[in-house]
Amino acid sequence: MPQYEYNGYDKAGARVSGSITAESLSAAQQLLKKQGLLLKSVKEEQLNQQAALFSTDKIGIADIEFLTAELSLLLDSGLKIDKGIELLKSANKKPSLARLLNKISTELRSGKQLSQVLAGFPDYFDALYINLVSIGEKTGQLSDVFRQLASDLAFRRDLQKKISQALTYPMVILLVCIASVVFIFNYVVPNMATMFERQQDLPFYTTLLLSTSAWLQQYQLILLIVLVLLGVLVVQGRKRPAFQRRWQWLAIRIPVVSSAVLQVERIRFNGGLAMMLQAGVAVDQALDLANGNIKQAELRAEMQIAIGKIKRG
Repeated sequence: MPQYEYNGYDKAGARVSGSITAESLSAAQQLLKKQGLLLKSVKEEQLNQQAALFSTDKIGIADIEFLTAELSLLLDSGLKIDKGIELLKSANKKPSLARLLNKISTELRSGKQLSQVLAGFPDYFDALYINLVSIGEKTGQLSDVFRQLASDLAFRRDLQKKISQALTYPMVILLVCIASVVFIFNYVVPNMATMFERQQDLPFYTTLLLSTSAWLQQYQLILLIVLVLLGVLVVQGRKRPAFQRRWQWLAIRIPVVSSAVLQVERIRFNGGLAMMLQAGVAVDQALDLANGNIKQAELRAEMQIAIGKIKRG
């Protein structure tokens, strides 16, 4: 359904703006009037598809961390959650984050709880985040929950940065190696091939080297196209559950990758469990919720068996 941008005034006379999803313009106007808004303008949101395709204005973990930390501060100062989000929306200069806040603000004004609204954006808020927000709403400690979540997001952001830095050097070395091999087979080996044109009974490895060079020169463009297509298929396939399951199964069986995956999953589980216990959640429920924070399906299933044994004593 299309998105509609609106401007108007609420019952208190304060100016409000945002976006709403509706089947038509008239349906959007009726929904907004039911919320008690005096409308100034309502128009369909125009999206630039070309700009969206190449845009780098994406919401990352740093943006969610900033949003969470700011909400904690605003709630500590006595501001209500809906007013806090309105304030952040008006002060934020990043278009993608402003649009997200717009949608959250609109859903909140329709009477939904914050945890219910955030559940509608799984790309930005995971199950642990939503569960903790729900607990904070029930216990009245939402500002404390946001503070813990902001700290956890900061830790995850630093971890991602360290992993990226650790992978940068091996990737550079790999690219240099590939470039060197391509250069050798395209320029060095062909120039040396003239030395062996009239010789018979060449060693097997020399014949293999010359044949590989000739094959690469003839088919390297096709090989490059195939590799690019495979890369595109992998990027697109990452969003499909079947591909994710196969990759997860493979990742925990590759010697070097498996240790990194296990370490990250331990951090996710232990970090989630610590925050749940700090929020006052019972141990059995905290274990279940923290287990949902594990991404690897196979590890999550094994952990569920262990949790079942713990519950049985």
